[in-house]
Amino acid sequence: MRNTYIVCYDISDPKRLRDVFKTMRDWGDHIRLSVFECRLTREIADYPVFVTK
Repeated sequence: MRNTYIVCYDISDPKRLRDVFKTMRDWGDHIRLSVFECRLTREIADYPVFVTK
């Protein structure tokens, strides 16, 4: 079963913002600037995704 999640973020560093945006567009629909709607299973929603280098 999939649930809908709204993911919002506020990141000031341009490089990190770009990296998070690229990751999020693989997981959901881009709604507005820094806002995504994601249809995820509970297991995926609980999985931590880190965008760091």
